[in-house]
Amino acid sequence: MVEAGEDHGGDRPGVAPPLRRIAVRGARLALIGWGSSQGLNFVAYIALARLVSPAGFGEFAAASVITGAGGLFAESGMTAALINRRDRLDEAASTAFFSQLLGGFLISVAALAVAPLVGLYFHSSRIGELSAAMSGWLFLRALTVVPDSLLQRRFSFARRVAVDPLGVIAFAAVSITLCAEDAGAWGLVAGTYASMGVQVVSAWGFARIRPRWRLASIAMW
Repeated sequence: MVEAGEDHGGDRPGVAPPLRRIAVRGARLALIGWGSSQGLNFVAYIALARLVSPAGFGEFAAASVITGAGGLFAESGMTAALINRRDRLDEAASTAFFSQLLGGFLISVAALAVAPLVGLYFHSSRIGELSAAMSGWLFLRALTVVPDSLLQRRFSFARRVAVDPLGVIAFAAVSITLCAEDAGAWGLVAGTYASMGVQVVSAWGFARIRPRWRLASIAMW
């Protein structure tokens, strides 16, 4: 924030340097977080490659088709709306949370209903079962929209530096443990849920906000 008495225009001191510092610091932290996540993910999949057959990975990938597509709709424009909101942010955040709660539930139910069709398409009842099991991931994904949006709004890089790496660690710990017990594609499903669950909890922890039902409204939505 610009202090009283500082210059306000052009390239004069008081405006550009803080913005440059935020940008440089943010780029550095984002790079560190991204690199950590990718490195951990790479190591995890090297271990999993020795525990899960190519067929198991193929089944998991096929079962994830619906959730991959559904994830595009889970956000439903709320991120941009919250980031650009100028006033009544508590009301907007509470409304967004409850709408995402309902929307995530509905899209998960839709994914569950479509899961048998996925199995039929791939001529595999196992893929259909895996797809059905993955449908709940969309509900968890919807729960990350509000905290992620608020963190972006605050120029917080907690998502990159902490939330994403913690999610990768949770995925690796659960999936490797279960796949070592010959769980196959089901171990990858469990790891995916563990990852998203940790991301939901940690994102809300960093966002530090408590949605309130009385603040939510159809008008705000």
